[in-house]
Amino acid sequence: MKFVTTESGVHPTPENSKPVQPGDEEGRGSLVYFNEASMHQSSETGYPTLGKAKKAGLSGKTDYGTDAQAAFQKYGTYSPIN
Repeated sequence: MKFVTTESGVHPTPENSKPVQPGDEEGRGSLVYFNEASMHQSSETGYPTLGKAKKAGLSGKTDYGTDAQAAFQKYGTYSPIN
């Protein structure tokens, strides 16, 4: 993940952006992780439909904390910013 800034707040591209360096006064930023909890997919259960997953004894519901932790461990990376 690269942290960059642009002139006048335009959408960054490789041509118009520069890296944010320690000491830059570029304000502050945020990272937002969006959770589409209502979109629990049948593929996450190992069954072709949620109905079949329920018939096999699964609840058909997801545990956000467990699923989010698994996603962070699988897809997240840690990069210290000095």
